[in-house]
Amino acid sequence: MGYSYEYTRHAVATAPRTCGHCRAAMEVTLEVVGSSGAIPDYADTLATRERAMQAGLAHDLRRALPLVRCPTCRQRSTMAVRLAIARVAGWFALVPILPIIAPGGLDVLWLLPIGFAVAGLAQLASERARLRRADAAVVRLLAAPPPPKPAAPPPARLPAARVVSPAASAPATPTVEPLASAAPVRASEPMGDAPRLLRDRDGEP
Repeated sequence: MGYSYEYTRHAVATAPRTCGHCRAAMEVTLEVVGSSGAIPDYADTLATRERAMQAGLAHDLRRALPLVRCPTCRQRSTMAVRLAIARVAGWFALVPILPIIAPGGLDVLWLLPIGFAVAGLAQLASERARLRRADAAVVRLLAAPPPPKPAAPPPARLPAARVVSPAASAPATPTVEPLASAAPVRASEPMGDAPRLLRDRDGEP
């Protein structure tokens, strides 16, 4: 039966950070704690141990750096805070699941909820320690946040169009065109039966 070893190293790291709220640039110096994880005894060499601890330090730096408060707006990264809460809540969410899916008497499986609760408490202690180290970090402001963009002027409002219904409009005045008058008829012009009537009127045969 082999054995496994886990090593922990404390270091001080300096890294740049940009605030996600106000876009201020800063340089952060904080303490990080790296864990090598479980290394079996047959692979426990100095080079393997060094690589594992360097990876653990980089992993802790990625999680602790966004938790540092911005010196301008005093805000942490919202996503980093939510992920820290989710890592703790995930362990405690597993506690009531096993009794539901595996009901029964006293069984070895009932020891798993206790293990989940212990792991949740250990994760909570780790997140709180990381949060305290983030609060104790030294922050140097490199660039102030950019000024806010001026608000665009509101668009000009056009006057409301006046709608006139056809019923309300005045009736159109009809246009009367004069009729063309007939040309006067001259007596000397022949008018068909008119000469005969004139002769009868004068008494001529």
